[in-house]
Amino acid sequence: MASLTTTSTTTASFKYLYIPHDETKDIQQLSLTYEKDNEIGCFTQCLSKHFVLITGAKTISESNDATFQLMKAEAKKKGIDIDDADKTKILQQLSQSQMVDIVPLQMARKNNEWISVSMYVDDKGVNKGVPMNVRATKLSMACGRPVRVMGDAFVARAQDDNRDLYQRMDISKEEFSPNAAWVVESNAAVNQKKATGSSSGSGGSGGSGGSGGSGSNSVPLGSKKKKVSTDKLEKYAEQLVAWVESKLKQFDEEEKFREERISKYQDRAGFELYLRNKVKKKIASFAQ
Repeated sequence: MASLTTTSTTTASFKYLYIPHDETKDIQQLSLTYEKDNEIGCFTQCLSKHFVLITGAKTISESNDATFQLMKAEAKKKGIDIDDADKTKILQQLSQSQMVDIVPLQMARKNNEWISVSMYVDDKGVNKGVPMNVRATKLSMACGRPVRVMGDAFVARAQDDNRDLYQRMDISKEEFSPNAAWVVESNAAVNQKKATGSSSGSGGSGGSGGSGGSGSNSVPLGSKKKKVSTDKLEKYAEQLVAWVESKLKQFDEEEKFREERISKYQDRAGFELYLRNKVKKKIASFAQ
């Protein structure tokens, strides 16, 4: 895979890892050049272009059919009827949603200078029928945050105190090891939390993200049947996207709101992961 590049008069770059699901292919250390005013969003935007091209064992038609049937079955549990006539518009709406899930591997904390390492995976990996990424899965286990990673994976580092400090940082191929300092530190931090009985909100969310967004434990709202139009479904999905953006903006701009979320989700990445998984469950209550 070639390194991903954008252009701008004010740019910077960082190194990241590409872990192909195919174990016969080497892990690669790549670099991304990005616009400084898009430092936070640049990576997921570029990776979306990679994941959208991955089809897996299933054809696009088979993947779409499987997704729609799952949506229809889950909606039925809610007492909602979705006609096959709605299929094209619903799948088109979902195809425009976020294509990348972020799995926290090392959490940013004051005692590690707010440095975090995250894994980026395809949130539609299961429905596409892509194989498990054994090396990426083992890495998550070594970090104490085991997830079943489906398809290609990417690993990147950042420094983020969830206030004024945010910068992309390099991670090298040599650091892909169960004995790497950051992996050992992450595992020790997880074990310490377990020992003290402290919960990790973003760690739990990461589990569903790493498995490719496979399913939702939604609870039926009632037995009464109701018809939901395609327009309403599309509008609802748009509202959810806007809701996530508004919450992240509030996190960035309001100190009290940010501090409350940090105490609950540890950092911005954990809060964003929580929001993204909540959106998945809300969509599933209609059509997943």
